[in-house]
Formats: sequence, structure tokens, C-alpha cells
Amino acid sequence: MNTETIRQGLRNIRTRPATINAACTQGTELTEAVLPLLQDRNDGVRWSAIKILSEIGNERAVPALITLLEQNRNTTDAANALCMITGHELGDSPAEWREWLLQSPEAREGFAGMLSDSDLVTEAIREMNAVISGESPQFGVLVSLPDGRSQQIWIDFSRTGTDNSALVQLSTPCGVAVPSQYAEALKLNMLIPFGALAIAELDGVEHLVIVDTYRRATVHPEILANAIQSLSQHGDSVEQSISAEDHF
Repeated sequence: MNTETIRQGLRNIRTRPATINAACTQGTELTEAVLPLLQDRNDGVRWSAIKILSEIGNERAVPALITLLEQNRNTTDAANALCMITGHELGDSPAEWREWLLQSPEAREGFAGMLSDSDLVTEAIREMNAVISGESPQFGVLVSLPDGRSQQIWIDFSRTGTDNSALVQLSTPCGVAVPSQYAEALKLNMLIPFGALAIAELDGVEHLVIVDTYRRATVHPEILANAIQSLSQHGDSVEQSISAEDHF
């Protein structure tokens, strides 16, 4: 069984019990195939993956389960699974679990417990009409919109915060920046639910862009999907207000 086969079995409520049983029967050899499903957008798949990993009992799953706690997703189930796997009762505090993890050199491998950059972007657009280009740490996502329009989203995983924590920055161009439009652009910032308008240089020309930034450790596919969808819709709306063309 590979990750995609397990995912399809878990997404269907009729085949879910049999898939869980089959995965648990195969034991620790299936751990690596199940781990990516902890970041699936489907709650039923995530719950099932937690159940499988708790039954398998492989400590390789510990970092990924701690990441779920940090993302505030399936916290009760993840905490219970951590307890079953490790034999420790540390509740649902990711900080306490990470402190415990640092004391175990074997478990510290793969500490982040996250999807790779490529897998994260792929999972985020799974249910979108969109195409990925580029490779880590910088990706492009071209999102198809109604009326034959589209919007280009850039996703940059190379950014870091002031505390050196990894960041994810999304941006989308809206049009050439014109100083007379700056005041109106600042007003639009109050209406955009994700991100803010800014000025960035593209091919030597200043453009208005919408930019949004997240901590990498807390980004899961649903968050990234919502950000991509929001930026594509609002970026295209701003572009239409600047020009009737569809350059971006």
C-alpha cells in the first residue's frame, strides 16, 4: 500500500474501516506512507492516519504528531496518539512534547514533521483548477478563474523571520504601480482578508502586489489553499480595477 492508495481508502467512509485494519496489519513498514496523510485536507483522513500511527506505535511518527499540535489540528487525537506511542503523558502542549523530543537523538531526526515544500503546495491545490511551476524554495501557481481569467501566485519558502524561523511568503502581481493610485491602494488594505498591498520590483518595473506571510511550522494545506484562493481572487479584482487586461 502506498500513500495515495491509503488516502483513497480513507476518504471513502465505506472503505475506511477496512483500510485502517489493513494498514495496521502491515505495521511499522507502512509508517512512511501514512505520515503525509497527517497533513491531508480531509479531516476524516487525518483522524484515520492518527489512529493507524497510534496502533503501529512507531516513534518515527512523533515529530509529525507534534506538528499537528502546533497547528492546532486534531489536538486531542494527536495528544492521545503521542501518549500511546511514547508512554508519556504530556497533554496537548507542543512545547512540552518538543522539549521531550530533543532529549531523544533518534526521534529528533525529521523533527519538523511537516510535508516537504513541494508536497505542501501539491496538496494545497489538489482540489483547485491550478498548475504548479518551479521547484523548492520558490514555486509559481497559476490559478484559473471565471470568465477565462487567471492569476499568478508566487510562493517563496526561502524567507526567514527576525528570530530566524522559517517563513512562507505568497505574493501576486496586480499591475504597474502608479503613484496617484497609492492612497486608494492603502484603503484597499482594509478590505483584503488575507495579506496586504505592497510595491515590488518585477523585471525592473515597480508593481502593486498583494503579499501574505506565514510561519512555515504552522502552515498546513488548508491554510495554504485558502491563502492561494484569496490572493488569486483579490489580486485579479485589483488588476481589473487598474486595467481590463489579464496580464497576471
